[in-house]
Formats: sequence, C-alpha cells, structure tokens
Amino acid sequence: MEERRIRQLLAIFFILSLAMIAKVVYDALIGAQIFAFAFTERIPAKNGTVYDRNGRVLSTDLLRYVAYLDRDYLMLNSEDGEREILDLAKTLRLDPSYLREKRFPVLMRAPFESSILAAIPSNFIKFVSIGKEYERFSISTSSFSVYLKRVERYHWDILKKGKDGYLSHNLVSGERKISEPSNGKDIRLTVDMDMQKAADEILQEAIVEYGAKDGLIIIMESQTGGISAIASTYDWPFAAQGYFEPGSSIKPIIYAIAMEEGIVSTSTTFFCEGKIRPLEDASVVIHDIDAHGTVTTVDALVKSCNVASVEISKYMISKIGLERYYWWLRRFGFGEPSGIDVEKETSGNLLDFSRWYDTFFAHLAIGQGIGVNAFQLIRAFNAIATNGVLVTPHFLHSISGPDGEKEILYPSKRVISESTAIKLKRILEEVVERGTGVKASVAGLRIGGKTGTAQKASTNGYEDGRYYSIFLGFFPLESPQYTVLVLMDEPSTEYLGGEVAAPVFKSVVEKITEIGEKDTPEFVRNAVKGVVPDFRGLTVKEAQLLANALGLEVEIIGRGIVKRQDIEPGRIYSEKLKISLVCGFESE
Repeated sequence: MEERRIRQLLAIFFILSLAMIAKVVYDALIGAQIFAFAFTERIPAKNGTVYDRNGRVLSTDLLRYVAYLDRDYLMLNSEDGEREILDLAKTLRLDPSYLREKRFPVLMRAPFESSILAAIPSNFIKFVSIGKEYERFSISTSSFSVYLKRVERYHWDILKKGKDGYLSHNLVSGERKISEPSNGKDIRLTVDMDMQKAADEILQEAIVEYGAKDGLIIIMESQTGGISAIASTYDWPFAAQGYFEPGSSIKPIIYAIAMEEGIVSTSTTFFCEGKIRPLEDASVVIHDIDAHGTVTTVDALVKSCNVASVEISKYMISKIGLERYYWWLRRFGFGEPSGIDVEKETSGNLLDFSRWYDTFFAHLAIGQGIGVNAFQLIRAFNAIATNGVLVTPHFLHSISGPDGEKEILYPSKRVISESTAIKLKRILEEVVERGTGVKASVAGLRIGGKTGTAQKASTNGYEDGRYYSIFLGFFPLESPQYTVLVLMDEPSTEYLGGEVAAPVFKSVVEKITEIGEKDTPEFVRNAVKGVVPDFRGLTVKEAQLLANALGLEVEIIGRGIVKRQDIEPGRIYSEKLKISLVCGFESE
C-alpha cells in the first residue's frame, strides 16, 4: 500500500516537472518572441502631395517631431511637481494650466528631433516622449491658394491617408518587421505656376490702373478644358461659387443658336436706330451705345449691336418657341454646374422657360436676367474655339499611386456643328480686328474674342456706375490653344469691356506667348506650319512634340531615334497628315 502511494506521488511529481519545463520552454522561446515584438515604432501615414503640371509642389505633408510630456510621471517622480510644471511652462512659453489639465500635453513641434532636445531642459527629458506626425503645408504667395484649398477638399478621398505603419524590433533575434503605412495618392493639376505668377502680376497692375474693386483672370486649355491659371483678388472662390450677368459676352452663344436653327445667316440684315422696343405694347426700351444703321449679322456681332441681338432673340421665340430656346441654353451648360472640381460650385441662375416674362427674350439677348459663374461662361464660349465641342473645365490632370500615373479623361459633347463654329470664329476675329475688341489685338497673332459690359443688378434694379467689364478670347485662331476670361469688377476709370478688360487680355496673351517661346525647343520654333518637317535624328518624345505643334499625326514604329519618315521633308500640306516614323538606335 505504501509502495503504491509512493509511485503515485512520483507520477504527480513527474507530471508537474514536465509542466514546469514546458512553461520555461514556452517563456524562453515563444513568450520571448511575443515580448520582443512588443517594442514597436509607429510610421505615420502621409496624405498625398499636390503638384502643378510641371511637377512643382503646391501642397504636401511635411514630417514634424512632436514632444509630449508625461504629466503624471513627472508629478510622481518630482519632489515639487507644481514648481517643475511652472519652470517648464516658463521655459517653453506655455500656459501652466494647459500642462496641468492635459495627461499628455504637447510641449512643442519642430522639423528636427535635435531642435526639441535642444529646447527642452535636460532634467525634463526623462519625462518627455518624442513622436512623429505629418503637418500640411500649401503655397500661400499666389492667389491660386484660394482655389487650391477647395480643389484639395474636392479630391480629398484621393489624397487622404490610410492607416499608419509600424516598425517592430525583435530583441532576441534582431529581426525587424515592417508594416508599411497606407499613404494617400498624389495628384497632378493642370495649373502652370509660371502662367499663374504672370496672371497674378497682370491682374494686380490692372486693378491699380483701372481703379477696380476686384478682378479675375482664367486661362484655360481650349481643347481639353484644363485650367492653366486662375488669378483672382477675391478672398473666396468667386469664379465657381459666385455668379453675375454676362452682358454682351453672351451674344456669340445667342448667334450660334440662331445660326444652328437656320434663323439667321451671315448675310441677314438688321436696322439699328440706337434703340428698340421688344414688343409694341411694352414699356421696356433697350438702348445701344450707337445707332449702327443697316448691319449684317457679321457687323452686328462685331459692333455688339443690342438691337440686332434683340431681334435675333425675338425671331427665335417665334420660330422655335420658348422651350426649344431654353433647351439650347441648357445645352451650352447654363443653369447647371460646369463640372469644375471646386467644392460647392453654383449652378448660376437660368429661369425655367415656363417662368419667362414677355420681354425676357430681349434681356437675355444682351446678357441680362441670366446669372452665370465664370467657369460656365468660359466653357460655353470655348465651344466656338473647339469647333463646336463643349469640354469640361477642370484642375485635376492625373493621379499617381503604387500602380503608376493615370491621366483623367473628362466628358465632352458636340453642341453646334463645325461649320457654324468656324463662321463664328471668323466673326470673332473681326471683333478683335475692327470691332469692340480692337484693344485685345496682338501683332502677328490671330485672335477671336468678344467684349461684355454688365451693369450690376440688385434687389432694387440696376445700379448706376457699377459694372463688370468682361472680355473672352481664344488664340491662335487657326488652332486655339488657350481660351481666356478677364473680368474686372467695378472699374472706376472706364467701364466698357473693350476699354478695360480687352487690354488686360492682350497683356495675358503676350505673356503666355513669351512663356511658350521660352519653353519651346528650337526645332519646334523653327518649324513651319504647312510644310512637313525633317523628323530624322529626333527622339520619339521630340518627334511627338513637333507633330503636335504642327497639327500632324505620327505613327511611331520601333524605339530610339527617328531613322526614316514615309513622307519626305519639305512637302507642302493643307490638310492633316499622318506620317510614319521608323525609329532605331545608333548601333542599328
């Protein structure tokens, strides 16, 4: 019996011994690993960076070091914690109550860890932990900063960072594990900061010269809708969130609708005696600056004749009706957001046709009774520059992430026929050559444009002496690259669009041309449009640049340097050509 009890005790002892050995092994091999990896360093995630079209940083996250005080640890390990709090607050110029109230108050932020260590007294270092964070910085010296903030917020889902990463150190094996942070994606905008700077300078000079209250310049790529620059003296995004009556700058749209519907042709005539009563029994009389006499459709637009515009608008009411007229205005994008990627864009103010009063058509013809934002107006006008295609104005060009850079495509639609657009382009060229827009002309450059003068409206009617002076134009006429809107708010020296906004437009065009010439390679500057150039010896990128400048289509065969071309250099062409370029390397 005694022997049996001894065996049982030995068995129990053996089992307990095995359990203790297992525990020791677990602690040494498994538990130690877990404990080792418990020491980790946070890698903060970063929001995406915003670049201009040339890769210059507009907004980004910059790494900052942050010093936190462990208040409770200080109070427990100091003989006089209250005095220590007061000393630290005095040294770092902080409010003592802030240090008392917070469990882990932030003592300071700095771009370098060494700056923190140098600023905090050494006897406090043991109570301080230093972490990392990113802080957002954006350009602030350009007027574009007002729009940059809104563009960032519009695209924040793209830029927004995800989870932080971690770096774990294994104190037993020395192994390191990294969990990468989930950074936001970068975006590239269409804005060119060289153009932006030039537009800002021109606008500031114009504000002083014409004694204007405020001003706005938009430079848009005609064929794509990309915004190259937007200079503004408003401290809010007026171009997207405000609206105004466009005045005579809307007339090209009215004429385009009438020409598309076959209501007028370039040879239709009108008689202007300097004023017109839209309806026989109406009390409203619309005046012109001059009595233009008998004018054709061409001369009416060149001289910005109000009488002719009212008559055209009246013809449309009788021929196509209110609903169709309204449909056309909506087709040009009025009464709805333009699509610009700025938060809270206004739709403007376009009354539904069911609410048009009896003389509304007459006021509409001269740009009254309709409210447009600047992007709506430049977009609609630009449809003439693009031979009838309505593009979407935008700031975002492309998105970059782990999978590379992806260019964004925007919707466009044809709103008028190419033939109608071409006729209007020729008329708008005459506006600049001999009409109300002569002060917008630039020597050696074909320009199409239209002036506008809009008296400011209020709840009590139109206000004496308060105007928007407007000019819209595109260039070069034969293949427009840029469309520009100039708006001067309440100029005091002059007020007509042709006297105030047109000269500002001219300055913008001259500056853009100067910037373009500086950035354009010599082989492009020396090329002659209408003559096939010699592509041989150019890289693929250079060949494509040259082809784009001349309006040629090229087919690239192979890689490297252009060796042969299927259409010989020097050939004269009048229509768009497609040229095959065979490429290779020097050794081939």
